[in-house]
Amino acid sequence: MFKKAIKNKFIGNIASLGIVNISNYLFPIITIPIVARALGPEKIGIINYMASFVSYFSLFVSYSFNITGTRRIARDPNNSYFVDKVFSEVFFAQLLLFIISTTFFFVSIKYFTPVRNENTLAWFSYLSCVGALFTQNWLFQAKQELKLVALLNLIPRIVITVFVVFFIRKESDYLKYAFIGNCVSLVIALLSFTWAKKRYRLKLYWVSIKQLVIIIKNDRVLFFSNVITSVYTTTGIIILGYFMPITQVGYYTSAQKLIDILRSVIIMPINQALFPITVKAFSEAHEKGINLLKNYLPLFIMFTFFIFLASEVLGPIIIKLLYGSKFTSSIPIFLILNVGLFFVFYGYFFGVNAMLTMGMDVIYVRIQIIVSVISLILTFIFVPQFGAMGTAFIWTLSECIVSTSQFYVLRKKGYRLIDKNVLTIKYYKTAVKSLNLFSKN
Repeated sequence: MFKKAIKNKFIGNIASLGIVNISNYLFPIITIPIVARALGPEKIGIINYMASFVSYFSLFVSYSFNITGTRRIARDPNNSYFVDKVFSEVFFAQLLLFIISTTFFFVSIKYFTPVRNENTLAWFSYLSCVGALFTQNWLFQAKQELKLVALLNLIPRIVITVFVVFFIRKESDYLKYAFIGNCVSLVIALLSFTWAKKRYRLKLYWVSIKQLVIIIKNDRVLFFSNVITSVYTTTGIIILGYFMPITQVGYYTSAQKLIDILRSVIIMPINQALFPITVKAFSEAHEKGINLLKNYLPLFIMFTFFIFLASEVLGPIIIKLLYGSKFTSSIPIFLILNVGLFFVFYGYFFGVNAMLTMGMDVIYVRIQIIVSVISLILTFIFVPQFGAMGTAFIWTLSECIVSTSQFYVLRKKGYRLIDKNVLTIKYYKTAVKSLNLFSKN
């Protein structure tokens, strides 16, 4: 009964999230050739460097509520009072974090030279933090009603595409481009906040500062995990821009953009749809949750391996078509990052859907800390010498260590998600039949 109940909604959520992410990145396929040729590697490098810097503040505002908020509501999504309580706690906690974040951002603009030299661009980029305050994707995910997200994303993406086509012509237009891009995320967030309140008839209760501090403290482990993860992702870009010409940031982030497209369009819908289902399964029994993941894993392996091979072959061609001849230096960077992306998929599978769902937050963070320390040391050693290529290799190595460590921890604790027959045809047939994805029943 459990599998039958989740089948249609799971597939529907994957499709909806697929539409969301396709809309996020299908339109950029139109705009990237225009932007890349108009702005060039240097201006794109400046924009992406600033976005990486601001992402620290956005991370602080978002905190870990995209996981902890979803996890809490998914346990009892039909209890209106409980949902109102969680919604209010998350919003006011993020509001407090936003006020703190904005204060520090004022200071950084005054004293951090790379940001001070691009003051206007910095504030345009900071609009993403306002968006992080209002976005309700975590709530839609917990409710497993992700079709709403698809609609909320589509219209603004059309607007930004039209804007780029008609107004981005030369290098000096980079401020216009940054402004409209961040306005889009803000509009989406405000619409999702308004829609969530009306659709679920949410009531916003005042939460005391004392209670907010308790909530923030309780969720600090996963937030710290996100911070640690940024050490070997975002920090690599910051260090790269500090030691190397800004064009190196342009080459690296352009390759990384394609990696993000693959992650968002293909894998993120699966993981976002799967997470609330695994939460429910594990809340009933760990054995049920493990069996559920084991049934999904064979298809997951086959799918991700196909994506990896296709990306290795088509990636260089796509970079030339989208970015033009000025960005050929991004091709070897992309090929290295694509290996890392393969391991990212399993980091979501083993880390988020298994370890975090079973409450292994502390172990999860320990792995992140160890990898981040290794990554940071390697970054300072190799990036000044090898530039963007060094940054790409370090990120790939970090993701490999993370996912394999998570798998090892689960196996050591007796949770065997992979057995020796996982690559056999019989195993795949059994998995498909067990999932009941293709059965009329």
